[in-house]
Amino acid sequence: MENEVQNYQETKPDTPPTPEELEEMRRLTGEKTFEKESTSLPYLGFNADKKDQEKGGYFFKPTGEKDEKGNNVMQKIGKEMAGVIIKVRKKIESPYESKEKHYSNEFDGYNENIELQDGNNKNKTLIVGSYQDIKSSFPDIKLKNVLYIYSDQDQQVYKMDVRSGSLSSLWDYLKKFDVRSEELGAKDTVMRYITKFSWHIISGNAGEYIQMTFQNIGVYSQWKKLYEEVRKVNDIIANQETNTEEREKKEQVEDIKETFGGTEVSGKREAADDIGEEYINVDKIPF
Repeated sequence: MENEVQNYQETKPDTPPTPEELEEMRRLTGEKTFEKESTSLPYLGFNADKKDQEKGGYFFKPTGEKDEKGNNVMQKIGKEMAGVIIKVRKKIESPYESKEKHYSNEFDGYNENIELQDGNNKNKTLIVGSYQDIKSSFPDIKLKNVLYIYSDQDQQVYKMDVRSGSLSSLWDYLKKFDVRSEELGAKDTVMRYITKFSWHIISGNAGEYIQMTFQNIGVYSQWKKLYEEVRKVNDIIANQETNTEEREKKEQVEDIKETFGGTEVSGKREAADDIGEEYINVDKIPF
């Protein structure tokens, strides 16, 4: 994904989608609730620790290799990257500084039966219920979005977490596609566009912190290819519904230390990355 912001190659564009195709694309991306489970796709990392002079503000991707400790070896992409968002899902987890390591399965709708597990206690199930049920029992739990991102350069679908400190930025971006296009005759979809992922430093109640940013940098000409990619992802999700417990044990990527060049990258989150959720009204969340 290196240099994709500058180097996306335009090919002969596909014809614009029909209203029916747009509706189906929005359903498949998760812009309308649909899927039930998570997949075992590689994760992109983002170091949100502005105090980290070496790695702060950098995006990372896995090399596919492990170090001697069995941790994923990561390589820098850069301070920005580009890709196409083909799906948006949700998870909940314990705050960064908490001694508790609670986490959930991925989900789409806030009224779904969500399973909260205890990563410190053999992934014991703590509660199964709606988002509000879990929030009532565990008020400190944090919401995050999980983006499924297609890299044209790597010909690969990745996943990436967007935590509460950057959720408002993501939601504002996604809302731009949730309007009717007179040209297309239907609501548009983020899956048709190349997104630039970057960041800036903003000030909040917790002081200054890094917030991820999202920018539409143009139509992705081969959207029909992505249509098939997201179908494959949805098939994987459906096929893995019966294997949730084993996958979630392996997937605890938020709590697994990853490595870059043999050096542990443990500072990709900071407490400021968890701010802001006290202002979230789930009835007004677009995704």
